[in-house]
Amino acid sequence: EAALNISPLSQRVSTLFYNISADVDINASAAVYAAQGKVFFNPNILEVVALEEGNFLKKDGQSTFFISKVNNSAGFIEFAATRLGPVGGVSGKGSLVEVTFQAKSGGNSSLALQNVILIDSGQAIAISTADGEVNVAVLDGDVTNDCKVNIFDLATVGKAFGSQEGQAGFNPAADLKRDGIIN
Repeated sequence: EAALNISPLSQRVSTLFYNISADVDINASAAVYAAQGKVFFNPNILEVVALEEGNFLKKDGQSTFFISKVNNSAGFIEFAATRLGPVGGVSGKGSLVEVTFQAKSGGNSSLALQNVILIDSGQAIAISTADGEVNVAVLDGDVTNDCKVNIFDLATVGKAFGSQEGQAGFNPAADLKRDGIIN
């Protein structure tokens, strides 16, 4: 009665330190009151830089409670969310969790949904899941992540030229030598 998937299902990026958005989306015909689950990823390829509750459980203005845990070393996130009060669940489409990853190195990483539980009024809801995938195909010099090395990449490096890690204007994607200095 509910389908969860990573959205988008497949992504390709070509720049290290590039931010990658991946949502845990839901399409439920049943009324969902609470949800929990895990998303596993390859910690050698990706790391989580942001995680927040999506709009699904609170889309009708209802208050919710959301908790999450990120383990970048082991490569997983855990999440749990519930609506608050005696109101019923919600159905339809939306996002349960919004995750932002950053590409650490080249390679493939699955985004695998596991241990997902959905409930309404204390009863489990039948679910199906669809995992996602991120491919980080590093193209040296592709600072703008458009799978081309051109004047836009050069301009991006030029804008950050002379900056160091921690300074305003520093862009890690423009650090082609990966030494913390744009030079």
